[in-house]
Amino acid sequence: MNSKYSCSIIIPCFNEEGNIEETIRQAPKIGKLTEIIVIDDCSTDGSKKRAETLRKKYKNLRVISRKVNGGKGPAVKTGIDAAHGDIIIVWDADRTVPARELHFFYDALAGSKGTFANGTRMVYLMEKQAMSPAHIIGNTLFAHVFGLILGKDITDTLCGTKALWRRDAKKIEMGKERWGDFDLLLGAARLDLKFVEVPVHYKARVADKSKMQTFRYGSIVGKMALESLLEFRIKPFFEKF
Repeated sequence: MNSKYSCSIIIPCFNEEGNIEETIRQAPKIGKLTEIIVIDDCSTDGSKKRAETLRKKYKNLRVISRKVNGGKGPAVKTGIDAAHGDIIIVWDADRTVPARELHFFYDALAGSKGTFANGTRMVYLMEKQAMSPAHIIGNTLFAHVFGLILGKDITDTLCGTKALWRRDAKKIEMGKERWGDFDLLLGAARLDLKFVEVPVHYKARVADKSKMQTFRYGSIVGKMALESLLEFRIKPFFEKF
């Protein structure tokens, strides 16, 4: 592994009191220097307090509180603005993607395999109850649609773990959709970054509840698909004439 680059692990957090301490403890040291940035998105439980109790033990830990709950996308943007690392890795606080596999995201960029690393949960077998059959079918379908629209090899659009260079991340507009996955995907496509997929072993959530609302998220995905089709396919087609 090329260790000459520094790394910022951004952990967006909302009501993850049962997870956040262990997530911070498991965050790996990556590259020549690693900083851990927890973005508390106005949690109503003890998430922020639990994270802050570890600041003395982990000198590379920063806990940033947002004043307004805006969702994962704006939280990730807050983390990007605060990051100092050359490479940024976004990692969900629920640890459904194992900490030990974050190295592969770093290596994909540091090893020049790509400039945007997108996690995919659709390669390895998942733990039971990690994802429902309906979600697997929906995710596979959405990934195929977005892959065709963007002209990229994508097998999973909704994996929360992604990595990109900080210089590129700062150019991407976040906050168009609450979860941030499509902001990063579409932003990377607009910048014509080289996509590389990183397979992950998707785990069932250990504690607390998922923030995913199936029907609400489905409507967001549909909206993003239509907007992407317009931007990446329909407009360029008519601009030729």
